Amino acid sequence: MRKNITIAILMVIVAGLSISLYRARRYPKTFVAEMLPAVEKQRQICDDLASQVDWLRKHLEKTISELEAEYNLEPMPVYDPYNILEEMKTSRPRPPVPFVVAYEKLQNQPYDTYTIDFRNEEGLCKLSCLINTTSLFALNSTGHTEGYIDNFYQRLQRLEPIIKKDQTKQK
Repeated sequence: MRKNITIAILMVIVAGLSISLYRARRYPKTFVAEMLPAVEKQRQICDDLASQVDWLRKHLEKTISELEAEYNLEPMPVYDPYNILEEMKTSRPRPPVPFVVAYEKLQNQPYDTYTIDFRNEEGLCKLSCLINTTSLFALNSTGHTEGYIDNFYQRLQRLEPIIKKDQTKQK
């Protein structure tokens, strides 16, 4: 009788452990399924941020350059973190670019349309890679923002007294 009770208790423990093991194996699948929309939202935000910073940087640069030309100021060096502008100027001429360019958001394929099964170990590794790639893209796109801001600030400080003087003349 005691032996039967012991066997019954062990069977209940084994059944409980089996259920726990099944839930433990199933939990990552549930976790990924629930996390995928949040990861997709993070990617959209990173992509939007990168697009916005790029658009603002290009158009602020263009506007300040136009103002410097209008007030006959010698242009200050443009901040170039990679030092490629001079190479590009000397090696090949650039085609004219319109002054106003519409803002375009990046269009990416949503993660849930990928043919990757994110619920297994290989899929988790690929999802991790996609998250890291998105983060690196955003970091690379916004990494030199402080340098651009400093350059724009110096150029705008130089323009401010000239513009104010011009405005008082017009009044």
